Amino acid sequence: MSISIESLDCWDLTWFASDKEGKLGVFFSNGTTSVLVNNILKEQNYENCYDYFNRLEDNGSIGSFCIEHQDVFVSNTNLEEFIFYTKKGLYVYDTDDLTQPYYSLVAKPSVPLLVSNIDKKMVKIIENYKYVFLDAIRIEPV
Repeated sequence: MSISIESLDCWDLTWFASDKEGKLGVFFSNGTTSVLVNNILKEQNYENCYDYFNRLEDNGSIGSFCIEHQDVFVSNTNLEEFIFYTKKGLYVYDTDDLTQPYYSLVAKPSVPLLVSNIDKKMVKIIENYKYVFLDAIRIEPV
């Protein structure tokens, strides 16, 4: 798979980032161009991150789903993926063409996974969101 800035709107990317507090999140782009692209365009980095987080053991139960964003679930078939990643300790964000450039928090873990608890090779290639993960965050389109 080769990803270019020009083709981002053709991909439903699942990408990973840390916030300034060291919490980890997963983001579903749904074909939007609102992604952090420092490392994601490098095919090997993208695949390594995806494989790494998919192989991680669960570290807790689901913390909570964000009720105010429940309408996301009605039109989104990714509910199982949201649960899958939340159990691993990741904050889960989703967006679409209507809400871009904002990502909505759809699920948060009971036990957050922190950058300090993952492989150091992954720390170097995941995206770095320079703010704190909130209920809604803005990622500018590229």
